[in-house]
Amino acid sequence: MIMKIYFGVFFKSILLISLSFLLISNAGFSQEEEYQIIHSANSSDFSFKNETISVKYKINKIIHEVKSPPCTVEEFFIAQNIEPEFNYELNLQLNYLLRDSDFIDVVKVDFKEYTTTETSPYNVIHKEIDTMENGLIAVWIPGENGLTSVTYLERYENDVLTSKSIVKQKSINPVVDEIIGHGTCVFNGKYLKKLRVMASSYNPTVAQCDGDPFTAASGKRVCFGMVAVDTKVIKLGTKLYVEGYGYAFAGDTGGLIKGNRIDCFLWRKLKNDNWRGGYINIYILE
Repeated sequence: MIMKIYFGVFFKSILLISLSFLLISNAGFSQEEEYQIIHSANSSDFSFKNETISVKYKINKIIHEVKSPPCTVEEFFIAQNIEPEFNYELNLQLNYLLRDSDFIDVVKVDFKEYTTTETSPYNVIHKEIDTMENGLIAVWIPGENGLTSVTYLERYENDVLTSKSIVKQKSINPVVDEIIGHGTCVFNGKYLKKLRVMASSYNPTVAQCDGDPFTAASGKRVCFGMVAVDTKVIKLGTKLYVEGYGYAFAGDTGGLIKGNRIDCFLWRKLKNDNWRGGYINIYILE
């Protein structure tokens, strides 16, 4: 009875040891197999397979074709001693695993940033002006082109412009739209004095004025409605109505403006402005 018990215990022990050895052997085989799979997917050491692939790459517009073991793009560059002396981008990721007939495009990339001043043209607007003589057409407010400082960023691929974008812009001078006035005024108001004068017109040019043609003798900025007078006849600041011109004020003087003579300001001469000048009546207002 005792022998049977010992034999049973011994048999069970042998069986447990055999099973343990079998499990350990299987576990070792699985670990080795898993390691081999990971190794083959992440390393360029494929010598146990004796495998080669054909890879083409283009750099400096020249295409090269070489034989290589399977590897990543980064490993390929190291193996082929490819070190571009310029900024570049690739069509494939560095960790991409190369396959047979793959193509690597080494694209030279440059950026150019520069700032320029750009002009924005003004619009011309026609508007009725109730202080301008009926039928007269004249520049009420002159147009001014806008100026903008614009910074561009250009991208070049292999010395070819591929994109252009605005990275910064700043207004230097805003656009001022030009207003062409169409007079609608018919004078029928009260006045203090009526004078018969010789009337002419002038424009804001150095030839007709002086070194600062936009500032009048009164210190005011020139504008439509300003009239140059002889201050011995009409004082600066006097409000007037000028036939053929409209409501005005004495705001400037001139070397040739003597006695009963006035010079009416116009921004510039228009072909159809209907301004004639000559001997006309002017009215000194309250």
